[in-house]
Amino acid sequence: MALQGLDDFRTLIRRIDGTHTPVALFVFDGDPYDPDPVARAAYAREHLGTGAPLLVIERPAGITGHGGANGDVFNGRYGACVLDFFAAPRPGIAHCPE
Repeated sequence: MALQGLDDFRTLIRRIDGTHTPVALFVFDGDPYDPDPVARAAYAREHLGTGAPLLVIERPAGITGHGGANGDVFNGRYGACVLDFFAAPRPGIAHCPE
């Protein structure tokens, strides 16, 4: 089941690749639906980070689990950056300040 999720993700990324669709990807430690967040983030960077606008927030300290982006800690740390990313997406990999 866990490997199927990664395969499904790769299929999704291949469908997006070449479209220049802005993508924000958040991966967290302790997510039972994502057994390999490092692989997921690396795959997105490899396939999307050259042409499409891509923002990857990978395994931030103190934020864990499947719902890691739901809450005040994530919003306080990354909310403005995510809004800025989608307001003016630029090709390549975007970064949020820590």
